[in-house]
Amino acid sequence: GLMLLAISLRYRSLVPLALFLVFVLTGINATNQWIIHFEAGSHHPPEMYANLVVLPAVLVLLWLSLPQEKSKS
Repeated sequence: GLMLLAISLRYRSLVPLALFLVFVLTGINATNQWIIHFEAGSHHPPEMYANLVVLPAVLVLLWLSLPQEKSKS
């Protein structure tokens, strides 16, 4: 968390890279929790559902953090 705070406040050029790494980490967690270790009828902690919400949210934030090309109008 402190690394992400430092990147967002001081090293703005690293924000897309940090968001990509958060996306990969969350994707690995979601894959591990829902696909690899999924057992029917087993207990699901709240983080399992939070990963499914955070994954698309981080993807949208990553897309918004990428540099936009300026049109020559």
